[in-house]
Amino acid sequence: GVKYLEWGEKSGWMSNDFRKLSSLALILLAYGTAEIAGGNGFIAAFVFGLVSGNVAGKKESKELYEHAEVEVALLMLLTFVLFGAVLLPPALEALSPALLLYAAFSLTLVRMLPVGISLIGVKVRPVTTLFLGWFGPRGIASILYVFVVLEHETLPGLDLIYAAVMVTVLISIYAHGLTAAPASDRYGARMEAMMVRVDIDMMEREEVPEMPLRAGG
Repeated sequence: GVKYLEWGEKSGWMSNDFRKLSSLALILLAYGTAEIAGGNGFIAAFVFGLVSGNVAGKKESKELYEHAEVEVALLMLLTFVLFGAVLLPPALEALSPALLLYAAFSLTLVRMLPVGISLIGVKVRPVTTLFLGWFGPRGIASILYVFVVLEHETLPGLDLIYAAVMVTVLISIYAHGLTAAPASDRYGARMEAMMVRVDIDMMEREEVPEMPLRAGG
């Protein structure tokens, strides 16, 4: 599909506006095809991203990323609207101190400990580990994953699982949304102050591209 889009643009048969829509269409096509075949549409969409990033040229990959970024932002906003209007109210009916405690536990230790373990041996400062642990893993995907779980009707405690996920996502939206700007500013200032010292060996000094590309070297 990505190669076909490249051919369409190079041949002049596809305008830039339609190519923007086509990137989203390919994602939906991968998802729908997998679901029809009895597979997992989320994994198919993820694999499509991996494959497209490797088969497309460097220029095409960057453009595909830029085009898809707009559609993804739109779909994420629609997901938030759907979450607040439809998905959250049933979960709030089951709200309890135990659910709130689990949500706090999930957003701190459960979320941050794996990040800390994954960074063992990497020369990053503790403040970086803390920052990545708090903001790193995205919780919005839990809304999609919970529906994969709900497909198993025989699984016990489905209502509790649903309520726990939705309450956790709700707290995450506020907690991470309110802390994003001030925490980023403080982290940036902290790193800028550390960069002045040339005697510190820091992984944060290494420059990385905005979007690493395998294609084209």
